[in-house]
Amino acid sequence: MAMSFQKRKNTIFLGENTAGYVTSVGGFKVNDPVYLYLSTGYGQDKAGQTYERSLVPEIRIIEPDSFNDIPHDKKVLAAMRWINRNN
Repeated sequence: MAMSFQKRKNTIFLGENTAGYVTSVGGFKVNDPVYLYLSTGYGQDKAGQTYERSLVPEIRIIEPDSFNDIPHDKKVLAAMRWINRNN
C-alpha cells in the first residue's frame, strides 16, 4: 500500500523502513483444497519506479511502537509535529 503513495504531492514517509514485502503474489490452484501462492513480480509506484526492497522513509524514526499508548507513540508525535510545522 505504501507504494501507492510514493511520489504523491504533499506526502512524506515517516518512521522505519517497510518490511520489504514488495512483491505481487499470484495464487495457483493445485487441487480442490490446495492453492500455491508465489511471488510473481515486484511492485511499482505511479511514476513507474520498481521496488525490489523496503521503502525507506524521508524522516527515519527508530523507536518502539506504542500501539496501546498512541498519545505517547514517538512516530505519531513526530508526525503531529511535522503536520503542525507544514500547515
